[in-house]
Amino acid sequence: MSPEVIAILGVGVSLGVGLGGLIVSGQRSLRAGLEAASAERASIRQDLHLLAERVARIEGALPFLVNRPKATEPTR
Repeated sequence: MSPEVIAILGVGVSLGVGLGGLIVSGQRSLRAGLEAASAERASIRQDLHLLAERVARIEGALPFLVNRPKATEPTR
């Protein structure tokens, strides 16, 4: 093989290795970002659950704040 062909193949291989490294690095950072987003979603879900419990406790302690339907006699 001529030196030019060897040089072209070397450049192609090194370019492929470099791009492969960038792809692997990008996938790792993407996976880390997805894990962080999942943890953040879980934290928000927990905060909303705690907030719903607090609202329920307030509604129970202050029944005049909530418009409850009045019980009616069943029809026969």
